[in-house]
Amino acid sequence: MSNYGTELLTVGYLPGAPHTDTERLDAKIVALMRCPKCRSKMHYEGYHNDGSYVALAVCNQCGYEKEF
Repeated sequence: MSNYGTELLTVGYLPGAPHTDTERLDAKIVALMRCPKCRSKMHYEGYHNDGSYVALAVCNQCGYEKEF
């Protein structure tokens, strides 16, 4: 779990996207990304609450996070 993800959970967000289709699509997008810092693969993390959704790309190697 990312640092930002931990913060989101602390303020009441739930893990994942609000819809499974959204989560699948975002995970596919992130699977194509490379970290701008170390060029490693990234993975998807999603968080949602009522009316808000945060999608993160998180580096598997260095932990770099990018909201998209």
